[in-house]
Formats: sequence, C-alpha cells, structure tokens
Amino acid sequence: MGNGYEVHEITQDVDEIGTLWREGTRQVFLYDDFFGRTTLDTPLNKNEDNRLLSVIREIQETPGKALVMTTRDYLLEHARLRYDRLVAPDVSDAVSVIRLTDLHRRVRGQILYNHVHHSSLPPDVKRRFADPKVWRPVVRHKNSNPRLVQETLRLSARRGQDVAAAMRKNLDDPRRVWERIVENELTDEAVHMLEVLFTFKSAGLDDLEESWRSYRKKMERAADGRTFRRALQLLDGTMISVEQGRVAFHNPSIEDYVRFHLDAGRAHFSELLKALVHEEQVQRLVAAARMADGAGILTRLREHESTVSTIVQAMGGDMETRLWHKDESRSTHLEWVLETAELLDSATLAAYVMQETVSPFTPYGPFSHLEGLINSLDASPLVPREHAQRFREKVTAAIHAEMLEYVEAGDWYWSIALYHQLRRTPSRASREQATEGLVQNGLEELRRLAAQPEREPRIAYLELLEELVDFLLEQGPRTSCPSSSQSCTAEPSACSRSGKQSGTSGSRST
Repeated sequence: MGNGYEVHEITQDVDEIGTLWREGTRQVFLYDDFFGRTTLDTPLNKNEDNRLLSVIREIQETPGKALVMTTRDYLLEHARLRYDRLVAPDVSDAVSVIRLTDLHRRVRGQILYNHVHHSSLPPDVKRRFADPKVWRPVVRHKNSNPRLVQETLRLSARRGQDVAAAMRKNLDDPRRVWERIVENELTDEAVHMLEVLFTFKSAGLDDLEESWRSYRKKMERAADGRTFRRALQLLDGTMISVEQGRVAFHNPSIEDYVRFHLDAGRAHFSELLKALVHEEQVQRLVAAARMADGAGILTRLREHESTVSTIVQAMGGDMETRLWHKDESRSTHLEWVLETAELLDSATLAAYVMQETVSPFTPYGPFSHLEGLINSLDASPLVPREHAQRFREKVTAAIHAEMLEYVEAGDWYWSIALYHQLRRTPSRASREQATEGLVQNGLEELRRLAAQPEREPRIAYLELLEELVDFLLEQGPRTSCPSSSQSCTAEPSACSRSGKQSGTSGSRST
C-alpha cells in the first residue's frame, strides 16, 4: 500500500480477481487460507485449480499486479496430491515457507509488541515493555512462543499480576500455561493428537494419522480425515510444527507437559497402547517410564503388561525389515526387550527373549552387539543361568567357526578381529583359539608390511603393526622371525631382538 498498490481481499474463489481487475492500476490481491482453514474435504470450486494457474501466469506477466496466497504447508501438500496442476513450476517456484522456529529475534519482538499493544492491560503496564530488561528475556527465551505470550497477557490482565514477572515465570515453567490450554481449552481430538505424537516424538503425517485414527476408533470417537486435519490446524504453529510432511512438538516444553499429562493418568492408556503402529512408540513410552518423573507411566505400563508384551512380540516378527540404523540389530532389539521385561517384571517378555535365543543360530547382527546381549542374559534375574551359558557357548562356537573360515582364506585382519571378540566372550569353546593358521597369517602379514618401501609411517599403520607384533609375541616359541627370507623358531624375546637388529629404520625395525 505504501508503494501505491490497492489491496483487495479475495473471500470466495479466484474468479473475484477478474471482477476486481483494473488495467493500468497497481493492485495486490490477498487470498488468505485459499485451501480452507482446516480441511480439503471441501474441494476447490469446479476447475478452480486450472483458473488459479491461469491467474498466476497472467499476474506474473503483468507489471503492477501481485497475488499473495497463504495456506498451511500440509494443506498445500495434500492439495498437490489431488490437483496435478498445482505441481507446475509456476506454483512450486513461488512457494515460500515461513516457520515459527525460523523467526529472527526482531520479528519475535514485533510479535510481542503486537500482543502487548492489543491486550487489555492498562497503558502504564504496557509501557513497561519498552524497557529492554523486560522484553529481552522474553524474546530471547528458548521457550518463547506467541501462544504463551498471549495466554500470559490474557490471564495476567484479569488477575492484576506483575505481567513481566508472570511471563518470565511461565516461560521458565510452561506447564503452568500448557496445563490450562490442554486440559481446558483444546478439543478432544487435538488432545488425542498430542498424546499420540508423544509416542513418536516426530512423525510422518501418514503414520500420525494412522495411529490417531486407531486411537480414536478404540474410544468410539470420530476419526475421519476432516476431524484429523481440524485438530492439526488447531495445534499447528502453537503446540506443534508441520514441516515437509513431518509433525513434531513446537518446543521441548510442550513435550514435557504432555509427558506430565500422561504420567498423571489423563489419557486413555489402554486404548493408546492398542493404537501404536511402530515399535519406536513403545520404546518412547518405556523410556518415559524410566525417567525420574515417570512413575505414573511405569505404573500404567505394568497394569497393561500383557498388552505391552503382545505388541512387542508382534512387532518383533518383522524386525529384519525395520532395521535401518547401523547401531540397530536383532541383538540390540532383544537386549531392549529383556530390559523392558525387567522393568515391567514381565515373565512373558523374558520367555520371549529366551525363545529367540534358543533357536538354531541365525544372524543377530554384529558380534559386538551379541556381546551386549550375552552380558544382559548373564545379568538378568529373569533368565536361568543355564540358558545364558548355553547361548554364550553357541555364540562363541559361531564366532570360532567364522574365524576359521577367514584363517583358511588368509585374511589376517578379519581373523584377528574375531579372535579378539572371542577373548571378550570367554567360554570353554574359546580356550584353544590361537591356532597355527592364525599365527601363520600374522607372520605373512608381518612379512608383507616389512617388505613395503621406506616411508614415513601413518599412525594407523603403526597401530596395526603394534597389534600384530603383540599377538605374535603372545604365542610363544612357535613364532617365526621375519628378519630375512629365512625363518627361525625362538623365544619371543630373541625374535624381538632379532627383528630390531635387522632393521634400518627405527620405526620399521619393530
């Protein structure tokens, strides 16, 4: 407007632009929430997507005309799935996403100013916010949120409190405000969404909707797409953020409050458990139960131990298809299940772990993961000692067999790695692992390294060499000295001295 543009608001559909269009006049058309405020269940008017694209192209080609359209990010994504024309570059290239978490402190300050200016506070109270000592702590606070600011101003105006002090207190402990909002002001469908989102922490829209629908159906509540998107709209930008198809809590203080809400027994816990669709959701609840302020969640998990056990066992069936992280394996999964069994005092889950570790040996993941599972079985009061020992023997035998394969193939590095793994998981089967083949592989590798051209050695090279020599010296008199093309059999100390005398470089002589 300051640049001489007339501003026109579009309230119905894009055809209004044609009615308002005036040649030779600077005009900007504002089409707010052009996909609707909460849902796409009410579609665009007939052919409006085509007419919308035509208007966009005409405005792009006409000097002195501008069009601003706003919508929620997730509504735009849904619309693109329904209307192919909205995927065109004309639309995609013009999209600008504004996220509340990206706002500069100056903008946060302007938001605070607007809320204070339009509040019902007395003028002298409003003027106090001109003091940097009052507004800076609010704008810079990690929990700064327009909803918190707005609610504090509204409540403080009615109670005659010190507004600045109350605002800082609410930012430091947002539970004071979130409790009032969640328990008294949000719709049931929105509260249920927060409860389900807590079990994910961060969720894709499809996963969140699937779990939310299941939760609502088990409570015999409306669970259609319109209701879901209405709840999403109500929470988006204040308590949750929706970015690139993923939903997360807007800030940690809201997540903390929802954990308190669950711990206080305010959710339909049995129905919530039955609505979980991914193992990570169970893991999140178990992790919350382990926290210092999670006694209530732990009590409810124990009350529903049979349901938890059923879910964990069912999700374990497709374990291999769900592993994606290098730190995850069947071993780590079973180790977590056993820890959960101990937390819930669940004989059912303990029996499940024993069943999974008594079957013929199958890949459980890296041997380092198996080591953790072995130790957990050894330490668990729910697992008989005999079972833990049998599993240790079985794992050791498998490592031994694999080590022999690498020894036969002449692969020193894999052989020695498995050898060290055996030493960390001792058993009767590992007492005779220092085979002649492993020694010969080590000697061959030492000869190969000694034959390499002179050069400044790297740290990694020296570490490998040190490990190799240490292993050979441990094996005693059968070690052969690679001091020349000849070989000798001598005591370890003599072999070491022989190697040092024959070398020409201090670092290589070892």
